[in-house]
Amino acid sequence: MTNDKQQQEEELLILKSILGETITDLSNENDQFEMDIEFQLSRPFHLRLIDNSNELSTVIQHLPPLILTIHFHDQYPSSIHSPTFVLSSCYLSRTYLENMCRKLDEIWEQNLSQPIIFQWIECLKEEFSSVNELCLTNLETNNENDDPRAMSSYEPDQVTRIYQQLIEYNQEIENEKFLYEYHECPICMSNDISGRDMIRLHKCHHTFCRACLHDYAQMHINTGSVEWLLCPDTQCQLALLPSEIKIIINNNELYDKYERLLLQKTLEQMLDIVWCPRCQQAVLTGNESDNLALCDQCRFAFCKKCKKTYHSQTLCAMEKELIEL
Repeated sequence: MTNDKQQQEEELLILKSILGETITDLSNENDQFEMDIEFQLSRPFHLRLIDNSNELSTVIQHLPPLILTIHFHDQYPSSIHSPTFVLSSCYLSRTYLENMCRKLDEIWEQNLSQPIIFQWIECLKEEFSSVNELCLTNLETNNENDDPRAMSSYEPDQVTRIYQQLIEYNQEIENEKFLYEYHECPICMSNDISGRDMIRLHKCHHTFCRACLHDYAQMHINTGSVEWLLCPDTQCQLALLPSEIKIIINNNELYDKYERLLLQKTLEQMLDIVWCPRCQQAVLTGNESDNLALCDQCRFAFCKKCKKTYHSQTLCAMEKELIEL
């Protein structure tokens, strides 16, 4: 085994001990491998989208890893030529990646004939350690000197899709972190509850333990006050989503009752809906000047004001009382 080959294997062994599962062998000869360069961003930053029809901005803290592919040639590290490498990204432009390639070249020139991969990794991570903003734009960039080592799937006409994918990725990482951390429930005040036993509401992101939310939802469903199934935070009061309520109560029979009550409450607010006094089904009424209501379920024709059998030729008892008043 040559001295260069021995140094390559030692360098790769050290990298694997540091990077763990983020490094993948691409060759049985231990001379070609791929690494996920994960960015440990210390604080959130702005993600901006600028295209012909949109100018959007949001705040995120997590980005998909940058892919660094390395191939050791036979004379690395003793020769003056660096290892072959490729930088790949789905959200960084080719121009940006080409600038990064030049920085890696500079680091090699400053450290000729030395193991270099770890320094390259640290350089790439450092590039994003203090990022304040990442801007996605549909503006075309012309670069006559394309560097083949910069592999980007970033397409200007796909910036809206990339913007949404980065938001979704950030949310996935936040959800994973939430599951493995411990939290405090503001209802029962327990402060050592695993994220797996907590529920974070979609609209407002307030969090409560499953047990408290279950009791809260069950109380409103059993008392028929489903319209008050709001975020328990008194400063919030945003309505809970039906999908959240289904997860919270985790009971098909109770959820069916919730759906029936919610439908009933909704229909009661509609001026052209009355309830059949015989089968209790919702009935859509027609002409406002006519008191006729016909139930599609049981075919019962009734007066929509007094709820008794329809009386077309006589004045409704309720109308008589109003006249007398």
